[in-house]
Amino acid sequence: MLAKHLYDKVQDDYARLRELEALRDNLMHMIVHDMRSQLMTINSSFEILLMENDRFSRDQRRIVARGQNSCDTLVEMATSLLDISRMEAGRMPLNRVLCDIRDIAQKAVDSVAVLAGEEKLAFNVTGDSASGVVDRDIIQRVFANLLGNAIKFSPQGGTIGIDISSAGETVRVTVSDQGPGIPPECRQRIFEKFWQVESREENKKYSTGLGLTFCKLAVEAHGGQIGMESQSDQGSRFWFTLPTN
Repeated sequence: MLAKHLYDKVQDDYARLRELEALRDNLMHMIVHDMRSQLMTINSSFEILLMENDRFSRDQRRIVARGQNSCDTLVEMATSLLDISRMEAGRMPLNRVLCDIRDIAQKAVDSVAVLAGEEKLAFNVTGDSASGVVDRDIIQRVFANLLGNAIKFSPQGGTIGIDISSAGETVRVTVSDQGPGIPPECRQRIFEKFWQVESREENKKYSTGLGLTFCKLAVEAHGGQIGMESQSDQGSRFWFTLPTN
């Protein structure tokens, strides 16, 4: 009788905990969704201001542009948080179609070209023209997140590598940088939500603590795997696999 009573209590407590977690997640989802909507409104205002160049001095336009960039970053963070929440709950629909992975990679490179240009970075895309059945937009965001981190940690004038290879029913992608590498004690937690790796020498952090989590969940939702390899002062290599069918 005592054992059954304890078992029932544990089950009741567990059910209550699940209810509280669901309530917390739903509340967070609503807050982030509303915050994202407000940020997009602010961002639209910045865009309108930037269209009226003749009304502002160069310094004023620079300030407005900086505000828009910060707003873009916040919108991206809110979007990632919402998508992570959906994927964790299994509610993120994937529009899978046959795509050229190299073409997706090139579009991601184009999307970060301005950031790379500011640091005089070059991209080197190598490997096969491989196809995979994936959600094009989601996988392009995976590429963009990995490239964004590589840009942040690459030395000025460096090269970021993107290698694409196929073997059987799998496509493997590797994004490499020439940065300082990730400390050994941080490598096991690099894909955890809100976890950041800071480079003491460069005073920079890998992602906002959401980008790499999004990458992991997105790749795994496609049935693939993701990982990284890093050595001090020899850069980092982030890799992921995707199914070809």
